[in-house]
Amino acid sequence: MVYNKNLSIELLRFLLSVFVVFHHQAWLVFGKTFDLDSGFQYAFYLFQGSVDVFFVISGFYTIKSILNKKPFEFLRHRFARIFPLYTLVCIAVAVVAIYKPSLFNSMPTENIIEILSKSIFFIPFKIDSFQGPILSVGWTLNYEVWFYIFIFLSSIIFKSVKILYIFTCYFVLTLFFIFIKQEKFIFNFIWLEFIMGMFLYQKFEFINTLFNRHKIFFHFMLLFVLFGLAFFEVEIFVSNWRFLFGFIGVLIFLVFVNLNVANSITKILGEMSYPIYLFHLPILYAFYRFNIIFFWGGVTLVIISLCGILLQREINKILL
Repeated sequence: MVYNKNLSIELLRFLLSVFVVFHHQAWLVFGKTFDLDSGFQYAFYLFQGSVDVFFVISGFYTIKSILNKKPFEFLRHRFARIFPLYTLVCIAVAVVAIYKPSLFNSMPTENIIEILSKSIFFIPFKIDSFQGPILSVGWTLNYEVWFYIFIFLSSIIFKSVKILYIFTCYFVLTLFFIFIKQEKFIFNFIWLEFIMGMFLYQKFEFINTLFNRHKIFFHFMLLFVLFGLAFFEVEIFVSNWRFLFGFIGVLIFLVFVNLNVANSITKILGEMSYPIYLFHLPILYAFYRFNIIFFWGGVTLVIISLCGILLQREINKILL
């Protein structure tokens, strides 16, 4: 079962990264908090659910990738895609933290080597009141990378990436996370969002056929859940929002995968999604700190993200 990378999903990834930017920009504008009684602020608060949709997409394409590559080739491709750019940004943040520690109130800069090393090796940690990693959005990459490790170990040990074998690797490695006192990381519903994406890949033909036969029903269901999250403080929506965003992620994926958008602009937008995600918070925070209009922060982010694409392409030439 082989699926080509649908450029509509590249467009979706770009839109999700922009929604994350909006969420963090609003977080800064509203005083680093959200008034959930304000409908306007609550809308921006919900944009954080974009990362949950990312996890579903990742679950889908990670299985696609491992089934079409040898395990070490899969790991090399994932490494080239994530590690170099992330490491460069982490080092840049560390340098700023050393020379301007006042910009990082909760970061114990005397432990900067430990903070940096654990960050770039995707080890969850907390030192005093500082919750790692050094680049705050890197928490999602911690989940991504350890998911890749579970997949890799399953393919090496069991010669299979069935969900049962992946869960076996997951449960064995829980001992490591309990040892480093990161139970909240390993016992998190986020892992089931990856599983949703995996299941969607394995049953894609059936699920996609069902979706297309009953489009009106599924579109209505998607709108109902989004509407419920946005306007009703109903317990089922409030207490299960992460599960709902995983479910939303599946539906949104199916909507976009059937759009069949294919052009060079969409491809570039998809390539921009990762640099935008990595670079946006340091840039927005810098512009916020020095009272510069956020519009210019957006322009700067676009320019730096385009440079990030060029750098990533050069990295791919070297490593792939």
